[in-house]
Amino acid sequence: MSPTPGLRFPFHRHHAVWKAVASATAPGEVAHDLQHVLRVYMWCLKLAPEAGADQDLAGAAGLVHDLVRIPKHLAERPLGGARSAAAAEGLLPEAGYTRAEIGVVVDAVATHSWSRGLAPRSPEGMVLQDADRLDAIGAIGALRNAAVAQAMAAAEPIVDGVPRAFAHPSDPLALADRPWNDGVWALDHWRVKLLKLSSGMHLPSARKEARRRHQWMVAMLGQLQSELDAADSTRNIG
Repeated sequence: MSPTPGLRFPFHRHHAVWKAVASATAPGEVAHDLQHVLRVYMWCLKLAPEAGADQDLAGAAGLVHDLVRIPKHLAERPLGGARSAAAAEGLLPEAGYTRAEIGVVVDAVATHSWSRGLAPRSPEGMVLQDADRLDAIGAIGALRNAAVAQAMAAAEPIVDGVPRAFAHPSDPLALADRPWNDGVWALDHWRVKLLKLSSGMHLPSARKEARRRHQWMVAMLGQLQSELDAADSTRNIG
């Protein structure tokens, strides 16, 4: 059963794609669930006209961009985009997409991943990169970061003798001169990736929204620091 029974799609082929994606997506890690797919999809639809992209194809790319989900703690995680692209190539003909259209969608999906470090080669690729990266930052991004950290800890609690945790015990905000390790400490991921995303958006609307979300994240780090300082001050009580 679809998790969004009342959802209406502006393109009839999107409904067929969504049904296939929903059917192929097993419940699991909530940071990359069907709600994430729909948020990215909606941003693809919104950004496509600004990029001069085909809205139908950009939306389809949003729907299939995480068709193959590889857990973050696995070494082959950077291959997720390429594997999703390959899976989409087999799924999209059933929704009525032509070979040429599928080529556009598949290329956008294959190049969207941050971990691959590839530049988009089409307007649809720019749209998908921006849409997916917007969902990685702001309040939603903070929740997703925590969800991924918990999933990684559940799968592999200890890495090289160090327990996975939300933050480094003596440098929680990753401000010290040390190597960042977001495979162990979740907040290191903010420095490694999340706080860099706003400066790399392609489209004006995405840049504007990314700046707003970035500012929220900076404010959250300030709030976190104040709470940690308050907790630390209790050591002198009594």
